[in-house]
Amino acid sequence: LPMAGFCALPDSRMIRANATRPDQRTSGGRTVQHMPSSKNAALAMTLGLALALGGCGEGAGRGDAAATSAPVAAHPWMSASIIAEQADATTDADKEAVANRRAHLLLGAMTLDQKMQQLTGARPEIVPELPQCFGGRHVTGIAALDIPTLRISNGPVGLGQNDCTDPKTTTGFGAYVSPTSARATALPSAMAAAASFDPGVAAAYGEVIGTEMNNLALHVFEAPGLNMARLPILGRNFEYFGEDPYLTGTMGVAEIRAIQARGLIAMPKHFVGNEQETLRTTIQQDIDRQVMREIYLLPFEMAVKDAGAASIMCAYNYVNGYSSCESREILGDILRNEWGFTGYVQSDFFAMNSTAPTLLAGMDHEMPLPDKWSAANLGTALAAGAITPGMIDKALERRYTQMFKHGIFDRAIAQTPIDFTANGLKAREIGLKSAVLLQNNGALPFDATTIGTIVLIGKQTQVYAQQVAAGGALLGKPLGSGGGSSDVVPNYTVTPLEGIRNVLEALGSTATVQLILVDDANSSATIDGASATFAQALSAAAAADAVIVMAGTIAEEGAD
Repeated sequence: LPMAGFCALPDSRMIRANATRPDQRTSGGRTVQHMPSSKNAALAMTLGLALALGGCGEGAGRGDAAATSAPVAAHPWMSASIIAEQADATTDADKEAVANRRAHLLLGAMTLDQKMQQLTGARPEIVPELPQCFGGRHVTGIAALDIPTLRISNGPVGLGQNDCTDPKTTTGFGAYVSPTSARATALPSAMAAAASFDPGVAAAYGEVIGTEMNNLALHVFEAPGLNMARLPILGRNFEYFGEDPYLTGTMGVAEIRAIQARGLIAMPKHFVGNEQETLRTTIQQDIDRQVMREIYLLPFEMAVKDAGAASIMCAYNYVNGYSSCESREILGDILRNEWGFTGYVQSDFFAMNSTAPTLLAGMDHEMPLPDKWSAANLGTALAAGAITPGMIDKALERRYTQMFKHGIFDRAIAQTPIDFTANGLKAREIGLKSAVLLQNNGALPFDATTIGTIVLIGKQTQVYAQQVAAGGALLGKPLGSGGGSSDVVPNYTVTPLEGIRNVLEALGSTATVQLILVDDANSSATIDGASATFAQALSAAAAADAVIVMAGTIAEEGAD
């Protein structure tokens, strides 16, 4: 049938069906393209014929600009009445009940092929609704069913790699780690925020994140991190809230509430026992059941019961004999049956090791692409009777319920500018409230009226005194060049030297600041970029009114 039909709907949405090319439909600014199955192709032919011959009236079938369209009913899960009913719900449970009903209506209209496609992230591609974004952190929507592309951002110290890289320079797996990832505000470390012992700081953290997620048209935040700082050398300690499970849960709850209050989905991670990076994908964590509940599970329990977390991320490691993403004890008995969790469980990237066992254990969503839950693997499992279509429906029902509940189906995917100035000030305020003075021998506070010279000292091989220090920061490279999940690409940064000078100027001080960098052997140095001996560096420090030393280690995902 070499023709295509077009029909203008009352809300200006367009549906296009073409039986001879890949199926492409546009709705509410969303475009999805895929090769139709024979069943879908038949549907497309029928729809195309109906639209072309009369679906829009006689004139519209001929392309007559003066033709008027006949009213077309919205899908029942997108009807004005059911949207209003959800909006008018007075309790969280009532709102979720309506969202769940909408999810069931949607599932009843989907083919098995569509359902299998929706179970996993998409291979890197241009985001259908955002042609300026090449991304690999999303589930491609189905516009014909009004299913939006679900867009996901990494975290937790701000919006990390976030499904929008430059399509002109990024290809393939570069979508997951690229310095062209959409810019966001880099926040102080989560452990710093926890050091404030103030849930208000965690709430402010979540407010910045949630606001910028809506600016960038993102839906899911893979954070907060609720693992324990059991090892002082854990590579991701800066992403977590420390070694106290109750403090971790308290801060996590405040952050989750702030994010989800903005119509978004927070995803506490990594569930559970992911307290080291070394061998994280294969290590077996044997944890006493009581210890697991009192320490490792407690923050997640608080996130579910006190914050209503809409999703959870399962971890790479094994716990008490089972992969975290295959543990019926953890995902079923504890998470859902004991805690009453009604959200969905997503895998960490490539964390799933099987097809049927993960689905049977309670997994709902595979990221980042079709792997263990590819259409071929799911088809084989279905044919063997290892899984059932009802299990696929249940996994999608859980995710769709949360998407409906948080309004993701009901708003367009459109990006707006981020107010980096305002959010940068909020990030600085979080940092101020997070700073902990362990000892003061009279050096602080600086007297802006009497101090004349300040020396800032650091190592030539470390970032600390030279540039912004963050997880994965690389010497001589801008933030966003590495660092795993916390790899935020900021709009701007302030070096320590600039920051000190800015503060002094704001205080009306005329003090000068020198930057001294020493080599690892303490044999040579530079003073404001000029070569100097180590003795000269010592003399300059001794002559200063105040000395600030900045040193430490840089941690990041993937290593301890």
